[in-house]
Amino acid sequence: MKGIRRSGKIDHIFNYRSRYEHLLANKNTTEKFRFEDAKVNEWLGGGVGMEGTFEFCLLYGSSGAGKSILAENLCVAAGKQGKKYALLSLENDPAMTWGRMLKMYGGDAESLAKTYMEFMCRHDLKENFTIEDVGDEIDRLFNTEMCELVVIDHIQELMDLASRTVDRTLNENEKTRKFMQVVQDRLAANNGTLVLLAHTNKSKLGGMESVYGSSSLYQKATKVIEINRDENGSLSIKCHKSRNSPLKHWDPLPIKFDENLIVRTDNGLV
Repeated sequence: MKGIRRSGKIDHIFNYRSRYEHLLANKNTTEKFRFEDAKVNEWLGGGVGMEGTFEFCLLYGSSGAGKSILAENLCVAAGKQGKKYALLSLENDPAMTWGRMLKMYGGDAESLAKTYMEFMCRHDLKENFTIEDVGDEIDRLFNTEMCELVVIDHIQELMDLASRTVDRTLNENEKTRKFMQVVQDRLAANNGTLVLLAHTNKSKLGGMESVYGSSSLYQKATKVIEINRDENGSLSIKCHKSRNSPLKHWDPLPIKFDENLIVRTDNGLV
């Protein structure tokens, strides 16, 4: 039979009633993974990730703004809740990553060592791999390693490394679009939560249009978070988009880091 359906079976929108009721029961918020600061979660529509569906969260900002530290805050919070996560730290020195996360644990190395964590750094990668291989790895992390959260820091580094083989003929936008096609299918199949870090393009002015690479990144993302450092060095975060939950706040939230943990500039931790 020709057509685009997976089968000849007729579906009906009513079949999704129970799933909608499940979403309502979960307050229609992205609270699967929450930062330790309640107001940060409030600004993000509850946090990151939603039970029963997938979440692709794009976290972007300029170099040095604190993207890695912000993502590691989410990892540490997940670890403290006993949830298993994977951190692909492809640009930072892994020893320095340990040091930053150790501070977030208050110097408690034993607790950090017991975290359910799958860690991967640049020298753990194969010499040659494709974008499809990245999709297979994400599948493995969710299905075999039983990770609930996967963080990739960052996409530009990953795409550069994947360009060594069959993907080397693709330009930046083509590689990113291909990556998004592969990853979104894997996330949807696993109801997984993926946080993807991205640099900004200095040649473009702020907002989501400044994300480096293909526009498919922020178009496909279910949640888009920007971390910004202004000319005075002050930090803020802003959620531009949250497809899985309503947003109450559209203005930036000032933050700072104390021992690498997020601390708001108003009343501190809640």
